[in-house]
Amino acid sequence: MDIKYKVDGMLLKEEGSHGKIARGSHNVIVLSFAFDESWSGMRKAVVMRDTERTQYNALIPSNGKVLIPDEVTGTSRIFVQVVGRKGDMITKTNVAVIEQI
Repeated sequence: MDIKYKVDGMLLKEEGSHGKIARGSHNVIVLSFAFDESWSGMRKAVVMRDTERTQYNALIPSNGKVLIPDEVTGTSRIFVQVVGRKGDMITKTNVAVIEQI
């Protein structure tokens, strides 16, 4: 299952609806990111955190797809934020929330 996000400047916005996700799902949920031109040339990472503050960071490859790791799927919400770096400049997006049942 892909959850698609558009990254427009510092705004992280889900595109469409991903439907119901059962907590504890493993190796199923893929985050798919599409970036605007302001992110060109940046090294990009996604920060994922659950409600118990377990955090997992992953570099975003050129295809924009990152599998959500098991470490953050066990609670009712997953918090997602994108961070980019180019030289001394660091850019962060808002935090998006994935609700789980």
